Amino acid sequence: MVWLREIIVYTVYMYGFILFSILFKPSILTLLIFFIYCIYTTWNLYINCNSKIINNITNKIFITIFY
Repeated sequence: MVWLREIIVYTVYMYGFILFSILFKPSILTLLIFFIYCIYTTWNLYINCNSKIINNITNKIFITIFY
């Protein structure tokens, strides 16, 4: 049943982005908010990673910003 919940959450998440993109016109503020959101979520993906490359803070920042 966990997979069903994940499918529902991902579907709502993607449709939410689509609806948000239709309703709000792009501006510097919305682009900045999305940029910060992308950096934040990418940074949080590395929390449980055991790679030596990712655990180096310089590499983590480099990968996160250029992602």
